[in-house]
Amino acid sequence: MTAAACALVATAGCMGLTSGSKAPAPPPAARISQTPTRDELLAYLNRNAQRLTALETRDLDMDITAGRETIGVGGSLYCQQPRNFRLRAKVVGKEVADVGSNDHEFWYWISENKPPDLYHCSYADLAQGVRLPFPVQPEWVMEALGMARYDASRPTFRAENFSVESRGQSFELIEQTTSPQGQPVKKVTVFNNYNASGTTPQVTALRLYDSGGKLICQATISEVRRDLSGAVIPHKVLFEWPEQKLKMRMTLDGVIVNSPSSDAVQNPRLYARPVLTDIRSFNLARGTYDAPPAPLQRMGGVGR
Repeated sequence: MTAAACALVATAGCMGLTSGSKAPAPPPAARISQTPTRDELLAYLNRNAQRLTALETRDLDMDITAGRETIGVGGSLYCQQPRNFRLRAKVVGKEVADVGSNDHEFWYWISENKPPDLYHCSYADLAQGVRLPFPVQPEWVMEALGMARYDASRPTFRAENFSVESRGQSFELIEQTTSPQGQPVKKVTVFNNYNASGTTPQVTALRLYDSGGKLICQATISEVRRDLSGAVIPHKVLFEWPEQKLKMRMTLDGVIVNSPSSDAVQNPRLYARPVLTDIRSFNLARGTYDAPPAPLQRMGGVGR
């Protein structure tokens, strides 16, 4: 388990254990007899992403498990396609974690980390092979929330890299692609093999495997909400990183879809890396601390 993962659990050590909620109603018996094509599954994902360009909630509950210890925290979450992301966690009104991203870079800060620095890395540097000590990547969370577009607008999109397999209870859309660090990986999006409705998800899981077939991480969607626009919004999602022995269960209540307050143009500070008082900023690509901001200089006037 990474030090950052341990610290994230430690941030809410005073909170009690949390229990799961009831599972959604069982699926209908009627199944889809013919396996959907690659283009049909991609079209479904793109339709949802087009309806869900931004979301926000200030009523985010998270159960975090590291090893055998499980704790609960509250917080807020803001997302806007393609890379704008901001997750803040609080315990008894005190902010204890900040994970964010914009078009240029991503960052994370955890108050109980040792040391409690603000770590950041540009996406350009990440593509050069920077190894990340913290497994929670904003882009992966946004994909699990149904906000990823799979079409020509994505620079790395190649239709020939996708295939579809039927697994009896489900269909799997499989993509052979590369990680942000340029390593070959396999992404699997799992669909229920019937037309889901109500709180039952159509997309039930996203899984990421390395080139050797080892599971890197997975997101399991157990319950959804449906917006008036037709967008399907995950309500209960479980993220798992087996190697780090880390799990994060999210429950998104009070979600607002495509709100102006989630827009980076109207709210430019929302997706900007914060400047935290008495907290050092560490560049993961360079392996060095940033220079502290220069103090304000008092300007002298011209006397008369």
